Amino acid sequence: MELVYTKKLNYLINGCCEGDRKSQKELYELYKTKMFGVSMRYAQNKALAEDILQESFIKIFKSIKTYKGEGSFEGWMRKILVHTALRYIGKERRYRCVDEEIKSISVDKSVLNDAMQSLEHEQLMKLVDNLPDGYR
Repeated sequence: MELVYTKKLNYLINGCCEGDRKSQKELYELYKTKMFGVSMRYAQNKALAEDILQESFIKIFKSIKTYKGEGSFEGWMRKILVHTALRYIGKERRYRCVDEEIKSISVDKSVLNDAMQSLEHEQLMKLVDNLPDGYR
């Protein structure tokens, strides 16, 4: 039984290396449930876990040629998924902090309204474009 599984897995890995969509779909179907369970350990909700899973499989398919056959393939995939999850969590935490900073700023609404009315649309868009990513 183990030999059949190993042959099929090797066949799927080789197909994925060649960009075969059918092999990619089969590999995804084979591991999606296990990998989703791992992503749920890192995500706060199902939607985020699905995003992590999807992004992880994209990275897996892009870098599958680098898998050298050393160690388990599932472990190699899990490592990619965990790194992806940690990046997602880091981004989410960073944006959450920015949101909290923005909410904590108190601005006199009349001054803000006067400033907004005096700016042209194009000027405002240039100012927004100059903001750091998290503030845009």
